[in-house]
Amino acid sequence: MWGWQSSRTAVIGIASVVFVVGCMLPVGDLLAAPVGSTAASYGAIWLDARQRGLLYNTALLGTRAAILATAIGAPLGLALARKALLRLALAAPVLLPPYVVGLSWIYLGSSRGLVASCAQIAA
Repeated sequence: MWGWQSSRTAVIGIASVVFVVGCMLPVGDLLAAPVGSTAASYGAIWLDARQRGLLYNTALLGTRAAILATAIGAPLGLALARKALLRLALAAPVLLPPYVVGLSWIYLGSSRGLVASCAQIAA
């Protein structure tokens, strides 16, 4: 099943190579694109205060997004493995056409939507 001649091994290998290249391409572009080819230009990229701030913000955003996705996804994954009804509820947005979902968001936020209905009820 998982031998070297398996099509599954080939597909996973190709997907891994594409993933690694896609992750390393921006870093390679950053290293290959300094203004000059001297060591000072590389130092300017890495030692510039703006670049350090941008790198810090990017790393912080990525870390927070990964933690939040794990905190939401892990309990939902465990619940999904146990409940058939939850599977159906989580699959419902996939089954609805994007137009219907978009239209529902527009109606929810528009003047004819939920906000206007609540105002009419309160009045």
